[in-house]
Amino acid sequence: MIEMEVTIPYKPRPYQRELEKALDRGIKRACLVWARRHGKDFACWNWMILRAIEQVGTYFYIFPEYSHGKRVIWNGITENGRRYLDQIPFELIQHKSASDMRITLINGSQIQVVGSANYDALRGTNPVGVVLSEYAYQSPNVWTHVLDPILSKNKGWAIFNSTPQGRNHFHDLYEYARSTPQEWFCSVVSNADTHFIADQEIARKKAQGMSEELIQQEYYCSFEAGVQGSYYGRLLQDCSKEGRVGYVPYDRNHLVYTAWDIGISDAMAIIFFQKRGNEILILDYYENTGFALRHYAEEIKAKDYAYGNHFVPHDARNRSPQTGQTFIQVGLDLGLNMTPIPANVGLLEGIEKVRGVFPRFFFEKDKTDYLRRALQNYHADYDEKAKVYRTAPKHDWSSHAADALRTLVLSLESASPGTTMSPEQLKQLRANAGVIPKYGN
Repeated sequence: MIEMEVTIPYKPRPYQRELEKALDRGIKRACLVWARRHGKDFACWNWMILRAIEQVGTYFYIFPEYSHGKRVIWNGITENGRRYLDQIPFELIQHKSASDMRITLINGSQIQVVGSANYDALRGTNPVGVVLSEYAYQSPNVWTHVLDPILSKNKGWAIFNSTPQGRNHFHDLYEYARSTPQEWFCSVVSNADTHFIADQEIARKKAQGMSEELIQQEYYCSFEAGVQGSYYGRLLQDCSKEGRVGYVPYDRNHLVYTAWDIGISDAMAIIFFQKRGNEILILDYYENTGFALRHYAEEIKAKDYAYGNHFVPHDARNRSPQTGQTFIQVGLDLGLNMTPIPANVGLLEGIEKVRGVFPRFFFEKDKTDYLRRALQNYHADYDEKAKVYRTAPKHDWSSHAADALRTLVLSLESASPGTTMSPEQLKQLRANAGVIPKYGN
């Protein structure tokens, strides 16, 4: 083995050095709530490079979207005009692949910049270190369902960095990290601590239309501001205030319906609900990726519900170019009676219909936790150049749940409230749960 001395051109700021000290002494988890333009990614990127040099392994630098990672890391340039990629000493690089943003070092380590929009692609990998950048804007499933089990088993490390996005999953992670200092390093650095961004610049941003809530979130690390541009954030708050989030039992005298967002190479989302008079009881939620329809049919049948119809988007009528069958036909073969919603309702019109129905929703607290987090995050896309919200929603991890809820609302005219059944009818219906019902529609 040829030994060489190399230098990584990085001089950490004091608060960045505290992160390194914690990781050096064996802390495996870190949560960084650092204000915009305070070097979150630069510090984490340099730490990853150092660890990849010292320990052979696979390392993932994960952004909410692939394009985000390409912009920030792969093509990114610091304020001093230095490329992020140039932080890796040239003599240590064996191969650099722009097609998948992967760097292989001469010691065998691999560093890859990826997006988490399709987090299922990370299953089966074995990273020993990961950074989840802007974690507040990523699906929490990328950690809980995929990476946490891997890194817990191989004793790898993980760093989460982000500015706040309301009291979502990143806020929960921050609270947990803060309460377990023996296991987590937790750091909050706002512009009030550093004054890196001058007051005049903050005032200019406000004069150009940046809201006070967004300024507090981005530059002063406030979790108190809601998700900017959220379609359903205040409506969800009303649900909590009015006691419409809590224990919502399954009413065995009423049918359960499902509302879907269909994802073939993307996430599949299913909401389980009942109608009781004017009330809409949202009992359960299921979302996953990378599985055929049979998997979801089995999940549905495994639940102790008596089903009515299963409502799907109108494009479920489209035929698969591979099989020639529609999604509805495949569901029928699996015992699911699928009904498409109307095709003549636009996206924004559908969102307004959901907003109108929201006061009728009752959420089962435990089983719809992920659903409610997603709905809180569902927001209008923001045009950074024009400094205005676009008319279309941002397509991200929360879109699937929101689309399924829109399916639910557009299905309401077809979903009967259910009627009280005789014990004999109920027994027969429950025996055929998941099979096309002969009544109840």
